[in-house]
Amino acid sequence: MAERKYNYSIDFIKFVAIFLVVINHCINSMYPIGMGEMGDWGMFSTLFGYTLATIGRAGVPLFIFCSGYLLLHRDYSTRELRVRFWKHNLLTIVLCWEIWIVIYNLFLLFYDPAEVKGVGDVILQMLFLRHVPMSHSWYMPMIIGIYIFLPFVALIVQKVSEREMMWIMLFVYVMCCIVPSINQFILAADPDAEIIWNQLVMDFSGTYYGLYLILGHYLYKGLRWKVSNGIKITVFLALLVFSIYAQVGICHDTFYLWCDFFTMPPMCVIFFDLLQQASEGKFNALVKKTAQYSFGIFLIHNIFLMLCVRYLDLAAVLKKPLAVLIYFVIVMIASWVSVALINKIPHAGNLLFRLPDTGRTKKTA
Repeated sequence: MAERKYNYSIDFIKFVAIFLVVINHCINSMYPIGMGEMGDWGMFSTLFGYTLATIGRAGVPLFIFCSGYLLLHRDYSTRELRVRFWKHNLLTIVLCWEIWIVIYNLFLLFYDPAEVKGVGDVILQMLFLRHVPMSHSWYMPMIIGIYIFLPFVALIVQKVSEREMMWIMLFVYVMCCIVPSINQFILAADPDAEIIWNQLVMDFSGTYYGLYLILGHYLYKGLRWKVSNGIKITVFLALLVFSIYAQVGICHDTFYLWCDFFTMPPMCVIFFDLLQQASEGKFNALVKKTAQYSFGIFLIHNIFLMLCVRYLDLAAVLKKPLAVLIYFVIVMIASWVSVALINKIPHAGNLLFRLPDTGRTKKTA
């Protein structure tokens, strides 16, 4: 098997992505976006909240792009190769997540006992039969589901021509992104209007998450528009501004922007490309280390955020934008340091964060 070369640009993108995920959750903790209360915030605070929430929403697509970029071009042509992938990628994630389900429930026993409904409920969570009562927990079943079928998706993508795949992806984009977005505009104009319903079962396509994964593969293959960076930045900003305006100006805070809004896939593709170019020829040890810790930061950060919101309660004494930024700094530093310290414990970083196992001893000659 050919030795894989280190790709700093992917670390740089993961570095940006984890910042976006954390800032998005900090915004969510302070702004009830999608709850029709923006009129009480003031113009600056409203634009601040919606701008960061919209940019922050790009964090998850960037992470899924990275999975497609790193994994879909690999060889899964034999049973042994597929089993190796499931063993080293899928099972380690599942084991890690099962441990964190227990950790979250123990935390909630202290933070909000009403959320913990007993051992039976925790077991159902661990069997993926009940929602884990943490706001970011939806991501893990999604990525685990993707990893189950990823080797087969890779075999298809590698065999199908780019032209054929382009039409398939366009169809998925229309049905899974355009249609839901049209419905948002219909409901904004008339809350009692009859919306359009996609009658096709799109689950086998992976819906918009599958679209992001396969787009990551084509970004690996060199999907770059032959236009100047100035045009790319202009298009990116135009999509970003429209995404914000769609929430504030058109829909009047009646929906919460998600990864399936029609502007998100093209906006995130351009963003990925610009970040990749920005990282070319550069290297920063902190960026690399933060990217390595990004999965651990994702898993642990919401605990620190919930503690900050309850025990600091900055919203009571500071303007919302300043409170968000302070929460973000505290949560990022606390999460980064915690992951780094836990990783020093033999085997702990590997079990809890899928980091290289510090408990392994080097073989002597």
